Amino acid sequence: MINGNGWHLRMGQQPRNDVAAFLATLTGSNVYSDSKWSDPFDANGDLTVNRVAIATSVESEGRVDALTFELAQNYPNPFNPATIIAYRVAQASRVSLKIYNVLGQEITTPIHDFHKAGNYRFRFDAAALPSGLYFYRLIADGQLVQTRKMLLRK
Repeated sequence: MINGNGWHLRMGQQPRNDVAAFLATLTGSNVYSDSKWSDPFDANGDLTVNRVAIATSVESEGRVDALTFELAQNYPNPFNPATIIAYRVAQASRVSLKIYNVLGQEITTPIHDFHKAGNYRFRFDAAALPSGLYFYRLIADGQLVQTRKMLLRK
């Protein structure tokens, strides 16, 4: 970043294809439905990378407006040793939040309880875990809602 301006990367076709393939792996409907994400390259084939502010807190939204379950990306990510995991429950449900290591082995189930509809935040403390990539999965009424990745750096 120079004087608040983004960097311009001149990339060949294969690196452009690689970036586009990476973007397709991201979760969340916004990446697929918002037109600003449709093509990251300008007419000259340049990719502009802008610095994005990192969220440091989340305010409660109160009532649930959308009739969907949602698992947000943890923040901060990478983290050391604790992170916040936020999720939305669309209707009263039995909810489980499970943490897995990179081998797919369940590490812990910090949440396994009945929840009313609403927005929730959970502080996950990984002080006892080694550095590495972990996955967290939200399950509501026995149905998989979503799985996301998080990186613990010590």
